[in-house]
Amino acid sequence: MSTDKRPEAFVPLYSQERGDKLPLPASLAALLGDFRLPLKTQPPYVIGNFVSTIDGVVSLNEQGHTGGGPISGFLASDHVLMGVLRAAADAIIVGAGTLRDEPGHRWTAEYIYPAFAQEYRDLRLALGKTAPPLTVLVSASGHIDLNQGLFQRGEVPVLIITTPEGEKHVRTKKIPSWVQLASVQPKQGSNIPAQNILTLVEQACHGQLFLTEGGPQLLNVFLSEGQLDELFLTLAPQLAGHIHNDQRPAVVMGAHFAPERPLWSTLQSVRLVGSHLFLRYAFRERE
Repeated sequence: MSTDKRPEAFVPLYSQERGDKLPLPASLAALLGDFRLPLKTQPPYVIGNFVSTIDGVVSLNEQGHTGGGPISGFLASDHVLMGVLRAAADAIIVGAGTLRDEPGHRWTAEYIYPAFAQEYRDLRLALGKTAPPLTVLVSASGHIDLNQGLFQRGEVPVLIITTPEGEKHVRTKKIPSWVQLASVQPKQGSNIPAQNILTLVEQACHGQLFLTEGGPQLLNVFLSEGQLDELFLTLAPQLAGHIHNDQRPAVVMGAHFAPERPLWSTLQSVRLVGSHLFLRYAFRERE
């Protein structure tokens, strides 16, 4: 949940952002200024959103200190931006590890920053989106607690994407009517291919803008297959530190890209709030 501290305005330092200017309500426009996202693309446009320490840690991986809040310092402006991305998205894709780290979380704009709940709803309506974004949970094993509020409240549509073995496990439980279930045979190891994930999501919501918020292993799958268009990265001004055999995850986990195949990106924009940098990178070009 968001801190009670009031958000500060973003200071624009550089911008070559792609896409359409969002019809932000006045209070959001006063904070974010000119903000653009590609809204009508084919295939769908995929963006990621993470917060990291200076030394690359995205989760402290300790009980009571998981998720992005301790990394950003629960910065209100970071939550405001997360809300805008969620409000604009047709689907929000997360991995099972992210759900385990934040069991009470709901992937909606209103949840991450309740003070702007009406503004987020107004933005979504201005974009012609009357239903909440589809929450997509990716779990190879299918070991999911369907008693969690995400599945039981029925506030948002949910799609679980798993493997055939995982589907067998999920179907041993009572599945609410608003929860869809789909399975995909993994190609390598236990990873479900990003292209299959995107195909199933597109079929389920018929949308064109997809947001992934984690975790690092899921982001690795999208990057490995060249299926991520942009990454929004909030750089928090703290050092978390590492020790030998540290389990604290970085932005991407599960593969080495460099030196054999480094993934270079193009800087799209830089915004500043206090000592936090809000960076935006493009990973593939669109015609």
